[in-house]
Amino acid sequence: MSLRLRGLVAGMILLAGAPATAQLNLGASLTSDYRLRGYSLSHGRPAASARIGYDDASGLFADGTAIVFLAPDDSLKWMGGIVALGYARRLRGGLSVDAGVLRAQFSPQSSLGRDGGYTEIFAGLSGRSLAARIAYSPDYFRPGIATLYGRVEAMARPLPGWRLSGHVGALTRLSGTPAFPIARTQYDWRAGVIHLLGPVELDASLSGGGPNWDYYGAQTHSKTALVGTVRVSF
Repeated sequence: MSLRLRGLVAGMILLAGAPATAQLNLGASLTSDYRLRGYSLSHGRPAASARIGYDDASGLFADGTAIVFLAPDDSLKWMGGIVALGYARRLRGGLSVDAGVLRAQFSPQSSLGRDGGYTEIFAGLSGRSLAARIAYSPDYFRPGIATLYGRVEAMARPLPGWRLSGHVGALTRLSGTPAFPIARTQYDWRAGVIHLLGPVELDASLSGGGPNWDYYGAQTHSKTALVGTVRVSF
């Protein structure tokens, strides 16, 4: 995974010299709990990430994210990384579509307790206030586990500099046997408030999911959590 991430980052840096119609995006974030679809991957502890993205004038895009977290022993540990390649196109009426492939890989230091990850093929449709995406994975955290994940996100702008966000998602296992008993279909949700301060976003959200409990550190945990996140774009 580190070789893939380094290769993608190097490629995007080289592309930064392309014509002005292309765009290189940099960002960083700090969150009180790194969560994925209702599960904490950071043992319920703070995590930081750095992102580099490239958007080409043709519609092609590439993204790479590296993540570290504050482990239970209060040391900084490598959590993993995510890379994505795809194509996006703007439609009439303010809508846009995108499709691509994503690879996420996480280390044994994460709440997984082992090396684990997944590959996804995704497609989405988004507008000013609503977005929907569907993704298929043939190896969701375990070889032979095929899943389909769908999500819908909404955004409202009640006041200048303020956003209200919402998210609902559902993951269905299509085939394969998991390592431990778990519901075939799971859901997750999130509701939050975002305050914009120039290139900085302050995000406070309540998230959760079910029907299973979260499990890490040799004990069960509720999936409902209040999460604070600071994001910076460069």
